[in-house]
Amino acid sequence: MYGLDYCLVDNQINRYSIGDRSPELKMDPDGGLTIYIQQESPGKEKENNWLPSHSDEFYIVLRCYLPDEEIYEQRWFPPAVKKVECVECVECVECVECVECVECVECVECVECVE
Repeated sequence: MYGLDYCLVDNQINRYSIGDRSPELKMDPDGGLTIYIQQESPGKEKENNWLPSHSDEFYIVLRCYLPDEEIYEQRWFPPAVKKVECVECVECVECVECVECVECVECVECVECVE
């Protein structure tokens, strides 16, 4: 996580990167990995997968060491970063990517229902 000045972004938990070597990283039930890139904590249960971001603009670098053929032949691309504008009160957050087309969800019981 870098600022536009190419320096690491200071944050309250002193975490500047996250990856397969990060301690206590939590995988999704389907085997996938969700990384929360945001300024505020996503909550205690998700902090292991939290990469604190800057309040200003920033950029992210994906480093792949000893990549498979798909990567160096440019046949594999990482999933896109999905921006959620505003989710203030959500009880079922594991499906928060469903909200990507909604500009602001102030209070919903289950995000799966939001289209």
